[in-house]
Amino acid sequence: MNGATLRAVLLGAWLVGVDAWIKLVARLGACPGGDASPWDELVGCTAVPLAGGLSLLPATRAGLPGIEIDAPLSRQLAALAVIAAVTIATIVVARARTRQGADLLALSCLWAGALCWGAPILLGPGVAFTEFALGGAALGIGDLAMAGGAAWLAIERGRAPA
Repeated sequence: MNGATLRAVLLGAWLVGVDAWIKLVARLGACPGGDASPWDELVGCTAVPLAGGLSLLPATRAGLPGIEIDAPLSRQLAALAVIAAVTIATIVVARARTRQGADLLALSCLWAGALCWGAPILLGPGVAFTEFALGGAALGIGDLAMAGGAAWLAIERGRAPA
């Protein structure tokens, strides 16, 4: 395993660890009397204001950001579709002749986000967990990692020589 791949794996593992830690801290700080386990039901959570309209508010979301999906099977299919899309992006970037180390780091952000968002849907209670609220939107670390990874990859691919 070369240095760029190792850095990408470590970044992805770090993002997944940060997600679990933020879930734990958010539940301990905003859900008094609730269980601190990152994948258990949320009980009595209240918003804790942070800064600039952002608040710490553990919640569950049935679907993608902005898209509610009612049927559990449809949520699982959406999670598998996101993982499939990240797999396709990984294959395309891995086969690119102009691949750079930054591309691998961006892919690790996408993978970490897909795992943080999809694992509770596929392996846990069937809903995604979010930790933050910005306005009316509920966001999780997985959402932020995927958005950051997608933007990073788009910028790096746009800058790559032809």
